[in-house]
Amino acid sequence: MKKLLVIETDGISEIKKECDLLGWHPVFIRTNQYASWLPQERTEDEFDIRSTADLSYFDIIKLALDEQVAGILPISLLEPEGVRDSLVRDYIVNHQIPIRMVANSPATMESTFDKWLTKSILGYFNIPVTPDRPINRIEDLGDIVKEFGFPLIVKERKSYTGMGVRIINAEEELVRYITKNSKKELFAEPFLSGSEISMEVIVWNDKIFFQPLVYKGETRLNIIEHPAYRPRISPYQSGSALERKMITIVSKAVEHLQLNGAAEFEFLIVDGEPLIMEINPRISGVTRLCNAAGGANVYRELTYLCTQDTLRKDLAIHPNNYAIQFPLNINPEGDLLKEMQQDPHISYIKPVTWMPILPIRSNVIMSYDTPDGLLKGIRALEHLTDPRYINEALQSFDFF
Repeated sequence: MKKLLVIETDGISEIKKECDLLGWHPVFIRTNQYASWLPQERTEDEFDIRSTADLSYFDIIKLALDEQVAGILPISLLEPEGVRDSLVRDYIVNHQIPIRMVANSPATMESTFDKWLTKSILGYFNIPVTPDRPINRIEDLGDIVKEFGFPLIVKERKSYTGMGVRIINAEEELVRYITKNSKKELFAEPFLSGSEISMEVIVWNDKIFFQPLVYKGETRLNIIEHPAYRPRISPYQSGSALERKMITIVSKAVEHLQLNGAAEFEFLIVDGEPLIMEINPRISGVTRLCNAAGGANVYRELTYLCTQDTLRKDLAIHPNNYAIQFPLNINPEGDLLKEMQQDPHISYIKPVTWMPILPIRSNVIMSYDTPDGLLKGIRALEHLTDPRYINEALQSFDFF
């Protein structure tokens, strides 16, 4: 039986099911860094899991060779680990080792990890992106303020999960911030009013599968209210002219960046026009929601892709699922957790532990085949969350 080395354990049940169907044995690697981020699986005793504090480039290569695996599938990794995995892929290719790996090249990771560089490349090929300017020295600030005005968004060029983002409202504040962070590579963007929309794709050998669009809400000046912790819905404007326009944009970007595997494109829709804000070259915070909204199960499709070297021929979006990701002010435990896990409409329960200043303690994803069913599902949980999240969820229904 062929072995598949899976890095991290997000989606572990789905990956195991697909491997069972295909006759492969998955070996899962779980690092301490990601263990606290992931939902608890009830049947982990059934899996071949190796736990480790850290996982280096060399560790992966050695383990893959020692275990004689036929494939390597990195899952639920952020950009720094994506760079590591790109080096593993490069080593395998250059040494002609017969192991298939779903990972991007080092050049692609460098291009997408650096968010300013991403947009520079896309802009060169006339792909629409949100406007920005690099901050190379404090003397640049006058021209940037003159061009963009306030409020101004300042970002670290190499950042992820919303870290390193600051909204600045006055010149004195901007000078203080840039002076304090003078050793970091930064760039600036104007604050634009619009809708935040994500499109996730699966890419292999120049073929692209497009997941349903995800609506994350409107832009707001409160940077603490990260869109990951606000109600978000999918599918958004399925079959619309906007979706077709975004598909064209994403197709061009995939071609020029040479992406592989799963990737999330984050758009800002301004006056009806989609502008790319950034690209996450991995599974993302919208993956589970897309799955629940009738899209392909990304974990199973990546497993199929890695073991079969192709996208599934009958891969298709299944319509008439209405899904929402919803924040709760508690982390469900005990009988409540069991009850929610047994609810066929709730597909995901994830604790939120890394932002203690927020009242949010967990996120759930639920889906129904009608908006009315989804509304009843939300109402059943309203005693577990803040009324403002209920209101935002109800307002988002207009975008199905």
